[in-house]
Amino acid sequence: MTLSQASRLALGEFNEFLKRREVARRRYEAVMKAIASGKRAWSEIKRELEKHEGKTIADSVLSREALVKASFLEKIVDGRNIEYKISDPVLKYALKRGSL
Repeated sequence: MTLSQASRLALGEFNEFLKRREVARRRYEAVMKAIASGKRAWSEIKRELEKHEGKTIADSVLSREALVKASFLEKIVDGRNIEYKISDPVLKYALKRGSL
């Protein structure tokens, strides 16, 4: 299987996940693209999301747990530091290419 075929499969799975979450779809896409572009700390990801939406977003309305529970994101805890990374390198590759 080529990387482009694998990318389409990974994006297909992510899009199926998003279909059941239409209200949060744009935010989830923005969060995943921010992480794919190298943002790892939640403060960096949130800043990118706020830039994308053009407004301040309260922490209480943001949740990344659904992405973690669905295994799209991996939460890495190192003492008091918490970072996020995309679990599937093929999905990360597809998101970096802007394919959504």
